[in-house]
Amino acid sequence: MSLAHDLLEQAEHLVKRERGRPKQASLRRAISTAYYALFHLLLEEAALQIVPGNLVAWRPVASRTINHGDLRKVATWFASGALPLPLVLSNPLSADIRLVAMVCNQLQQRRHEADYDTTARLKRGQVQQQVRRAEQAFAAWSRVRSSEEGRAFLLLLLVTDRWKR
Repeated sequence: MSLAHDLLEQAEHLVKRERGRPKQASLRRAISTAYYALFHLLLEEAALQIVPGNLVAWRPVASRTINHGDLRKVATWFASGALPLPLVLSNPLSADIRLVAMVCNQLQQRRHEADYDTTARLKRGQVQQQVRRAEQAFAAWSRVRSSEEGRAFLLLLLVTDRWKR
């Protein structure tokens, strides 16, 4: 299993960790871990797309060029359907790629709240819903990963900070 899939499994475990009333720490870590699962899935996919098998040692280097701000920007473009010009895809964006993009943004925002807003009280049901959204994004990504729009998403993750130059 990949790190991304292990993280998603860990998020599921954290939501269910305590019987009865769960600890806020477990719920907060579950949200954060669900976000990082999706983040690492996309990092891994981007590295696989650009680094051939004989240069496998370069994949971690390639994946480290992507940051959370880049993901937010690219996900916002794809969620809204407002891709930067001159990027033109041959088909309209699919519901799957838009779902991946929306979940990226939602989980990133929820992770920020879980990690930094100590006044927020999280509930198990809400956190379970966020973890399910991450699972849905994983499934949607598996359907678009090799498509033109999937490859464009990954390419923009890698070059977004240079796009406007």
